[in-house]
Amino acid sequence: MCIATKQQHYNSKKNGVMVAAAAPSGLRPMLPLILYGYAFNTALYFSVKALLPQTGWDFTVDPTHCPEDNPSCTRTDLAAFQIVALVNLTYLGLLGVYSYYISNKGVKHGIPNTPQGRIFGHLLEADYVNVGIVVFQGWDFVASIFFEEHCTMIMMTHHLLAFICGLYSLEYGIRYSQQIGRQISTGV
Repeated sequence: MCIATKQQHYNSKKNGVMVAAAAPSGLRPMLPLILYGYAFNTALYFSVKALLPQTGWDFTVDPTHCPEDNPSCTRTDLAAFQIVALVNLTYLGLLGVYSYYISNKGVKHGIPNTPQGRIFGHLLEADYVNVGIVVFQGWDFVASIFFEEHCTMIMMTHHLLAFICGLYSLEYGIRYSQQIGRQISTGV
């Protein structure tokens, strides 16, 4: 049995607050959000890709990034891909700021500032961050297969490892590993 799933409490020596063990699995309750996230990213991508040519902006790129039979191609697909990435990273950034600085249930107030609190304390905001990582990295992995610029071994490995880290954090309740996932997803 994984230590994170044991039903026990950890006593914080610093302020005497009892920290409940992490939920047995955060993945199952968050699965609908993950699926909605994939659907949202896909719908946003195709909507932006369809609407960009109507804006009148010139998306003509360097001919080295175009097929040989169309040297003056436009890359609305790549622009739409980057807009989806911007939306996902903005969500993760705003959620991080909210949960750390604004929320009374967040990192500063929701768990004791001890190793036990940081590892085994349950924060709903941590689950939402991990959902964002799983959605963004999973979608980005699949989408990158279709973009030659992004389909490199280093980027595909990056997406896969960040995705696995987010899944692991949700499934086993080790919330501290969300920081690893956040570092992987931001490239730090």
